[in-house]
Amino acid sequence: MLNRPVYIDLEGADLTGKSTLLKTTFRESEYSKIMCFHDRGILTHYLYNKTFDRYEDNELMWYNELYNFVQSNGIIILVGSEGELRKRFFDRSDDIFKINKILDINREYLNIYNNYLYVFPTVKLIKIDGKTPFKIYEEAEKLYLYMLGRGSA
Repeated sequence: MLNRPVYIDLEGADLTGKSTLLKTTFRESEYSKIMCFHDRGILTHYLYNKTFDRYEDNELMWYNELYNFVQSNGIIILVGSEGELRKRFFDRSDDIFKINKILDINREYLNIYNNYLYVFPTVKLIKIDGKTPFKIYEEAEKLYLYMLGRGSA
C-alpha cells in the first residue's frame, strides 16, 4: 500500500506506443491498481506549447510545474528513430497527423530528456526501435518498481 498517491505519465510523440504501453501494463501487472497512469501529461503541455510557440508567457509556469511533478511522480518518455516513426506512420495510413510534426515533437522529447530530465531518477527514457510491447513494458517496469518504493516510504 502506498503512503501517498503516485502518478506516472507516459510521454512521447504520436506513434511511439504510449497507449500500447498502458494496455500492456494493465494486462501484465497490478501496478494500475496501485499507481495512477496517464497517457501524456505535464511534459506534453510544456513541449507542445514551447515547440509550437503557444502561450509563450506561460512557458516558465509549465517548466516549474514539470519540475514539481518529477519530484514525487514518474515520467516514462518513449522515443523512436525517424525511420521507425516513418514506418509506423505509413503502416497506419493516418492522414490526421503530419509526419514532420511528429518527428519534430519526437526530437523535442529526446532533447528535453538529454538536456534536463536525465538527472531525475523519476524519469526514464525508452527507445522503442525493434522492441516488442512486452520488452518496452519490461523496461518501464524498472521505473514502476522504483516509484512504488518511493510511494511506500
